[in-house]
Amino acid sequence: MKKRLQIGIIGSAGLDKTDIAEKFAYEAGKKLAERGHVLVFGPELQPPSLSTLAAKTAFENGGTTLAVALGRGKTKFVGMEYVSVWTYPDYAGGGGREVALANSCDGVIVIGGGVGTLMEIAVSYTNLVPIVLLDKTGGWVDKLTEDYLDSRKKVKLFRCSNIEDAVTYIESESIKRNLRELTNKVV
Repeated sequence: MKKRLQIGIIGSAGLDKTDIAEKFAYEAGKKLAERGHVLVFGPELQPPSLSTLAAKTAFENGGTTLAVALGRGKTKFVGMEYVSVWTYPDYAGGGGREVALANSCDGVIVIGGGVGTLMEIAVSYTNLVPIVLLDKTGGWVDKLTEDYLDSRKKVKLFRCSNIEDAVTYIESESIKRNLRELTNKVV
């Protein structure tokens, strides 16, 4: 049986979302539901984030969603009706939720993004979590121009322009990541 992965959809939460970024978010939710993977996201208090749009689509297509939320379980978020499982890591902000979210993923797909997304990218990189940047979606996707975040070359930033390639890459890299963790060496 194929392993059911937990794949994070991370990206813009503000009003700066582009049409192509929204299109990718909807496609990501549908594709993860079709493949049987769990969509991991961080719900927001304000207008629906790209990751909430992806969660909505995944949920509506029979997929499973995992929300890593701020607070202690009493906060109301946009899109709560699209959540299969909640976790509240008890952080009010400032990076705690982003660490919990990134550490819960077998891979992350980045669509645009602001400072929260940058933290999730950095944590994923540090912990050898495969990172996919969806081209031309704005934010950190367009600002990160190198293949690696630093000279340690922990995880190559994979760029692509469609969801199929993004999910296939994470499926492939998750196998290598498991080998890396077993041997503590880059495979």
